[in-house]
Amino acid sequence: MYYDGGKLLSMKDRCGQIPEIFLCESNRNAGKTTFFTRLLIKRFLKNGCKFVKLVRYRTNLADSPDKLFGDVMTNFFRGHSYDGETAADKLYTKLYIDNKHCGFVIPINAARAVKECWQIFSGTTAMFLDEYQSEDGIYVPNEVQKLFSIHTSLARGEKKQVRYLPLYACSNSITMLNPYYHALGIQNLPSETKFYRGDGFVLEHNFNEGAASANASSGFSRAFKNLSYANHVKENIYLNDSVTFIEKPRGNGRYVCTFLCGGNNYAIYMYDENGYAYTCHNVDYSFPRRVSVYTSDMRPNYVMMHSEKNLIQLLRYFFQVGCFRFKDISCKNATMELLSYR
Repeated sequence: MYYDGGKLLSMKDRCGQIPEIFLCESNRNAGKTTFFTRLLIKRFLKNGCKFVKLVRYRTNLADSPDKLFGDVMTNFFRGHSYDGETAADKLYTKLYIDNKHCGFVIPINAARAVKECWQIFSGTTAMFLDEYQSEDGIYVPNEVQKLFSIHTSLARGEKKQVRYLPLYACSNSITMLNPYYHALGIQNLPSETKFYRGDGFVLEHNFNEGAASANASSGFSRAFKNLSYANHVKENIYLNDSVTFIEKPRGNGRYVCTFLCGGNNYAIYMYDENGYAYTCHNVDYSFPRRVSVYTSDMRPNYVMMHSEKNLIQLLRYFFQVGCFRFKDISCKNATMELLSYR
């Protein structure tokens, strides 16, 4: 059975208000992209509601109509046609259904240009972002800020300073270490969480057993059953987040740095023999490498995290490949703050 986002779209946020951001993450092949694409197409065919599909870069515009409409049109809207026309400056692609203008594809990285010509996109009623969690960890620089800028630009008009313009975003479960969860203040999502209500947003953590079963039973998945990626496809786990975080690696650790987060000091050790990084409370206050996560944490002899770019990139890599371990939950959460994209 394929994904149905009806419950998510009917939910109120933490404050009892109608959310403007709807997030859905799940295991692969659950049907979430198909659901939201069908929703946008049906709204246009019924009420003429135009929409915006967000991509990351202008290079993603070339085949965007086929990626958005292809299978959905073939399977659910037989008899209807689609097309796309990319602007000369590659700022956007105009989308058409049955030769009628139905919306746009806009690159997030073009936020500044969109701000200067927002009138072109006036009248759109929804935004859709697919794969908001990047599987390879590559995002547009300052991606969330640029998306926020695009939304601000498009949520103008209709004789209102700000109008309601919902964002639908879906993704496979890749990692909690992504810029959207950091910006929304989502620090922990236990595997049993189904819905999470925030201020202005709601999140669905969905697991489609039918999709998982189909993936697990395929000959390809059975052949690669020892591959962590194969397990991610068939289980309700984050691809790049180990489920065995809370443990101490064996062997002798090499002190890497001290970092200060929320007024508390933490230590990071590197266990070179087995390839793990480890965060704990055993701080060596004489060690010279000290990093502050927040400006409010700044102390004498500490530097801000952006001053240790190479170190952060290395530690982020260890986290994303599942080679980080933690003394306890507080160490895990603090490390995620240290490594989160800003």
